[in-house]
Amino acid sequence: MENKKIVTAAVISLVIGLLIGFWGGSTIGKTGAEKELLPLVNLAFPKPGDDIRSFTGTVKAVVGATITLETSDPSDYLPHLDGSPRATQVRYANITPDTRFVIISNGNVTTNKSSISDIKTGDTITVRSDANIKDTQRFDVTEVDLVR
Repeated sequence: MENKKIVTAAVISLVIGLLIGFWGGSTIGKTGAEKELLPLVNLAFPKPGDDIRSFTGTVKAVVGATITLETSDPSDYLPHLDGSPRATQVRYANITPDTRFVIISNGNVTTNKSSISDIKTGDTITVRSDANIKDTQRFDVTEVDLVR
């Protein structure tokens, strides 16, 4: 009976030791790999700058002088190893009287003869601003580019 308790305690101690060793080793290995590989990842996929003045995305709606644009989240810039899509954000681009429209259709460029009425739901556009719009959800645009 006494030997059975000793063997049981030894097996439990061995299992706990193996679990702690596995957890500690994987943590140390992961930390070491991150330190070694992080410069390579940053070189291949540089973090977006703090000053972003344009977004490209899909038009979700055009209401009055505002274009609702679904665009990629700038903070979700690394590739997803599981194949999942990038995170998106909704932005509201306000058209002003000074906004310039550039539409490229069949290789022909149309500038300033276009208007917000040429922008349709589902179009992919690029909006540009004079201000930093990285963290701004609603902003005025100086130019709207559309390629059809």
